[in-house]
Amino acid sequence: MNNNIINNTTGFRLAWFAMMLLMFATAYGDSTASLPLQHFTSVELTQVDSRYSLASLPYSSGFMQVNEKDELEWAPDIPSSTQKPFGLNPDFGQLKRYWLYTRVANLSDSDNWVLHISNFGFNAFKVLVRGDNEQTVKVFDNSMPSPEVDINALGRAVEVTLKPKVEYLIIVELAASHAVWHPYIGLMAEGYYQDWQTKMDFTAKVAIGVVLGMILLAVLCWALLKDVTFFWAAFSSFLLLCYYLEHSSLPAVFWGYNYEKTGLFWFLVSAMFISVLGFAASFLQVGRKEKWYYLFAGAVLMTVLVYALSTVTTFYISSLLYAFNSIVVWIVILSSGIAKVRSEGRYYLIYILGWLPLVLSILQVIWVVNTQQKYVHEVSISYKVIEVLYIHIAHMIIHAIAMIQRYKTMRADKQKAEYLSFAKSRFIAQSSHDLRQPLHSMHIFLEYLKPHINGEEASDIFNKLNKTYRHMDESFSILMDLSKLEAGAVRADIHQVELTHLFLKLEQEYKWQASEKGIQFIVQKSSVAVFTDPILLERMLRNLISNALKFTPSGKVILGCRRRGRDVHIQVVDNGKGIPEQEKEIIFDIYSRSMYFPDQVEGSGIGLSVVKHLADLLNHPLSVSSKLNQGSIFTLAVPNASELSMESEQKEDKKIASVINVGLIIRDDQCRQIVEQRLQQWNCRYQLYDSFDSAVNSGAATGALICDDFSVTNTLIRASDLAYISQQKAIACITYSPERLPSTWAILSYPVLPTQLRAFLNFANRRVKTIVEQS
Repeated sequence: MNNNIINNTTGFRLAWFAMMLLMFATAYGDSTASLPLQHFTSVELTQVDSRYSLASLPYSSGFMQVNEKDELEWAPDIPSSTQKPFGLNPDFGQLKRYWLYTRVANLSDSDNWVLHISNFGFNAFKVLVRGDNEQTVKVFDNSMPSPEVDINALGRAVEVTLKPKVEYLIIVELAASHAVWHPYIGLMAEGYYQDWQTKMDFTAKVAIGVVLGMILLAVLCWALLKDVTFFWAAFSSFLLLCYYLEHSSLPAVFWGYNYEKTGLFWFLVSAMFISVLGFAASFLQVGRKEKWYYLFAGAVLMTVLVYALSTVTTFYISSLLYAFNSIVVWIVILSSGIAKVRSEGRYYLIYILGWLPLVLSILQVIWVVNTQQKYVHEVSISYKVIEVLYIHIAHMIIHAIAMIQRYKTMRADKQKAEYLSFAKSRFIAQSSHDLRQPLHSMHIFLEYLKPHINGEEASDIFNKLNKTYRHMDESFSILMDLSKLEAGAVRADIHQVELTHLFLKLEQEYKWQASEKGIQFIVQKSSVAVFTDPILLERMLRNLISNALKFTPSGKVILGCRRRGRDVHIQVVDNGKGIPEQEKEIIFDIYSRSMYFPDQVEGSGIGLSVVKHLADLLNHPLSVSSKLNQGSIFTLAVPNASELSMESEQKEDKKIASVINVGLIIRDDQCRQIVEQRLQQWNCRYQLYDSFDSAVNSGAATGALICDDFSVTNTLIRASDLAYISQQKAIACITYSPERLPSTWAILSYPVLPTQLRAFLNFANRRVKTIVEQS
């Protein structure tokens, strides 16, 4: 276990960060104790393929207290006795600058060396190299990057020249605005450093690329599946990655970040906590009525409150607040997951394992903090800045597996529910005949019983029995309709339907029923035609009218329609009890019924469910507008047949290209005028002829001929010649007797329909183009 744990660079380990800050208060007492100034020996550089640690008590002075006015260029060769030593764990919470003295003897043949300092928590550092009657000072400042300073995945490095067989004094000055942990300082040959840096940078870039790829995959899953869990997974992973990279080299490379923990840093931590809570709550499907919902909401509110307090408190107090906040957040997340495992198990156990890296990180921090020695004798390099990225990848992979298992389970449950629903609907549909027979027998028995009813009391009982039968039969019919719809046994037969006859039929049927209740039933006449299934549309309107009559104690019910663009809005309007706003969706659910007036209306209450199913089947949007105690308007949007026919004709007309001349040999003036009018409308060129013979012998470049029975009967051209002519031209005949015509001729009805004429002209165009291409 390495002791140089870098503050704020533990990556994924949010609780690590929290626990570390929480331990700072107790750790300060030991780490800031004064150490006796001791003599130290020189570090002997004998090999160019090794790394030498300078942050070592046997080979350095430890970090010495520096006054604000002291300059590194004028530092003495030996630390002053007035300087207070802090060992290898300087307290930047009390002092901002420290010097570390060390001596280096280069016993190798290389004079190109690199001094590497780990931990990006430092604002800047300076290096003084003194020896052989000369000295150099190299400075790195985040706001003014120097070409002599290299930034790698773990820290920063400067090139230093150390001549062979010469001893040097190296003084490193570190400065920070907040507490950091055990900074590593090492020397290595330039070639060794280049190889090591390449490996570290490549390892870090691969990890970052994998994390970004998994985040992009989560975003795509969210866009395709519309599952908010994937959004929270992508958002929380992105914020966690930003938290890791905040401690890395990227901020210094791109915008000279000085790593001060300002309000922006605490905002990032707060957003990270909230996003992780959002992912956990979404994955666990925490509902508003569950107790866990209030715990998650409380954790979010606490995070917001802690962030507000961090803007007015010191770094140390903010650290303690976020440490406590972190503990609360992770207790809520883990305890809610454990509760799900105990109640449902399965993929929730994998979800819990996804947080295992966090648990191990917390245990590691507790072990490091409680087992660290009072004096650290040597600081070795830590790779935790990179390790946390791979821990994050492991965390994302485990949760991805949990998401896949979650979807498999949900899909299996859905298929099981659909199978049970289908089986139920199919059973009811198949049993309809057996259930219908007793009702039919009841109706026959009631009809036979009617003449034998004598007396006012008996008549009253018989009328109630007959009324009960009608309600039972109506409810059974609706239930059968609904079961057939759910079983997929209903198929729509859509064609053009005139509303006039349908409205008249409904008016005659429901007028007497409305008059019995003292309600005025008004049907607005309409001659519009729509595209729909007439039987299913009638069934929907029956249910809507019956529903309106039931919920209208007095007043009127209106059936009518209005043209709205390409649709016709068929409406059933009443001035009855109305529907509360919060129950407009419930009324279409077979398993729910309005709590308003539940006992004042007869019937099963599932008629509107049938209407909704039929509207979805026919693709006729159903809407409702209502005001309580004022009435309701149910609207069905049905395609306007005239509008669609006109649009279809216009689209087909645009397909006709006038690439041919049409010869017309039509004796009937009315029929010829109809054809001419269409040809003119379609911009087709045509020419009139008196006879079939004149049309053939004219020599005009006509690609198509349209004739009638009279012209063919009176032609002098032989049948064999007619067959030959039909190979050169497209010929259509307006006839009642197509049997005697050549098989290659097109047949047109009388009167000529636009669709037939359009089809013939398109055929003639294609034929002319084929002949031209072949020639």
